[in-house]
Amino acid sequence: MTENILEIRDLHTSFYIPDTHELLNAVDGVSIAVRTGSITAIVGESGSGKSVTCRSVFHLIDPPGEIKSGEIMFKGQDLLKMNEKQRIRLYGNELFMIFQDCASSLNPVFTVRHQMLELLRLHGKLDRWEEAERQCLEALRLAHLADAERVFRSYPFELSGGMCQRVMIAMALLVRPDLLIADEPTTSLDLTIQAGILDELKKLRDQGISILLITHDIGVVAQMADYVYVMEDGKVVEEGDIFALFDHPRHRYTRLLLEAARK
Repeated sequence: MTENILEIRDLHTSFYIPDTHELLNAVDGVSIAVRTGSITAIVGESGSGKSVTCRSVFHLIDPPGEIKSGEIMFKGQDLLKMNEKQRIRLYGNELFMIFQDCASSLNPVFTVRHQMLELLRLHGKLDRWEEAERQCLEALRLAHLADAERVFRSYPFELSGGMCQRVMIAMALLVRPDLLIADEPTTSLDLTIQAGILDELKKLRDQGISILLITHDIGVVAQMADYVYVMEDGKVVEEGDIFALFDHPRHRYTRLLLEAARK
């Protein structure tokens, strides 16, 4: 039986709405496992809770949001029971996330060069400057940034949203984490570049990096995933091996997603 690198168990993440004094259960008892060396996908429309689930893994739920209960086990350790210092050692190194809004993930006052080299320095992977710069430029090229030298020396605000997204993918290629969480990594990219990025993610999987892929695109799921979780209204409504789920969907919502993709 394949070991799970990540297990989310009965996770509840809620948001308090001051105007109505209501509690919105954005993630309502979600349990998800990511098998080591596999690509696991969470698919669902906007508002289904898939991104909040992944942001919970990184403790990125700001007030009035709160992780109410559950366990998030990474390599057998509960991230929710770790202190901030312990989590920081993992984030950006063993655990890495590509956010949907990549422009806001990059610091606008520092160049891409500064941020990529700082990432290497923080995690003890910066030895010689020349070699480190070569590695950064190679990662940018692998992320399908043709003018890698210019991008490397640019500030994030000088780049398009799609280019910022590819910079974050390059950072993931650079650190080669044990688990990569990719939240809609190809949303703002054209089809040619999207295909190249998905191919690079597959190569990472083939090198033993586990991937949790978040998407609303059932076509990307069919292309990439080994195992799939379908989310609707903060709950997992169906899960299964990619072939079984596509050939014999059981839940009404899964069938609707598949029908929409075929149109």
